[in-house]
Amino acid sequence: MAHDLKTPLTVVRGNAEMLCDTEQTEEQKEHTCYILKNADQMEQYVQMLIDISKAEAGYSLQLKDVNMRTFLNNLYTQINALASVKQLKTEFDEKDLPDIIGIDASLMQRAIINVVSNAVDYSKEHGAIWFSVSAEDNKIRFIVTDSGKGFSPKDLKNAINQFYQSDFSRSSKLHYGMGLFIADSIVKQHGGTLVVANSPATGGGMVTIEI
Repeated sequence: MAHDLKTPLTVVRGNAEMLCDTEQTEEQKEHTCYILKNADQMEQYVQMLIDISKAEAGYSLQLKDVNMRTFLNNLYTQINALASVKQLKTEFDEKDLPDIIGIDASLMQRAIINVVSNAVDYSKEHGAIWFSVSAEDNKIRFIVTDSGKGFSPKDLKNAINQFYQSDFSRSSKLHYGMGLFIADSIVKQHGGTLVVANSPATGGGMVTIEI
C-alpha cells in the first residue's frame, strides 16, 4: 500500500514544481508552496510506513567486506552536516580499528545516522556530539554521546520501542519515534546490540552500538 502511494505523490510533486516555473500571482505562489509542503509531509508518512514494514519483516542484508576508513569518512561527513544545523561541536575518536569490517554498509550507516539524528535533535545549539569507535574482542563498538539532558528513567526502558516519543522529545520528531527502533532492528540483524544509557561524563544521552 505504501509503495502504491508513492507514485501519485510523485505526480503531485512534479506538477507543483512545474507550476513554480510559470508566472504566478502571489496568491498562486502561496498555494503552490502549500501543495509542495504537504507533498513533502505525505512522503515522510509514506516512508515511515515503508520503514515500519521493513523493520518488522527484517531488512535484506547485503553483507560485504567494507573498508573501515572509507566507511568512517562517509559517516563523519554526514555527522558534521547534521551537527552544523545547530552549530554543534563534533569530536571523533578511534581506537584499534581493523582495516576491513563485514557489514551492510548502507544499512549500518543508516542505523548510526539515526542515532546521531536523535542526539542532534535533543542537543541545544552550540552544544557537542561525541562519536567514538573502537575494536575489542572481535567486536566493533560505536558510541554516540550528546550534551543534552539525557534519557529519563522511562526513556531508558522505552526509547527503542516503535513509535515511542518521550515527553522531552528524546525520540526524533523527524522519524516519528522510529529512529532508534529502526537502528535497533538493523543492528540486531547484524548480530549486534544497541544500548541506551546516560553518559557519566557529560550527563547527556549515550547510545552504544556493538557488532
